[in-house]
Amino acid sequence: MRTNDQGVRISDFLNKKNIDIVSSETLLISKSEDVEFIIAILKFCSQPKLINSKLNIINYLHRKKNLKKSKHIFIKELIKEPKKDFFENCINLIYILIIIF
Repeated sequence: MRTNDQGVRISDFLNKKNIDIVSSETLLISKSEDVEFIIAILKFCSQPKLINSKLNIINYLHRKKNLKKSKHIFIKELIKEPKKDFFENCINLIYILIIIF
């Protein structure tokens, strides 16, 4: 590999093929989708009008919960909810995730 970017692309390709790899790049905490989820929550709490942060939260929950419901329907249901209702729904989904794992 010549650059970190090439290494990341190779790593992403291998991950998509379910081939586990360990390198300094994969050990970076910023690469963790769980950490990205926490960052999205913090951003949304501080700036609720940031739709991208809200969308990142919704996408994470949909992915982790393996919902049979269409991703687009899931997004549509949650994206327009006010902050309080949105977090109540998220907490319920997170609670269910904790019970499963």
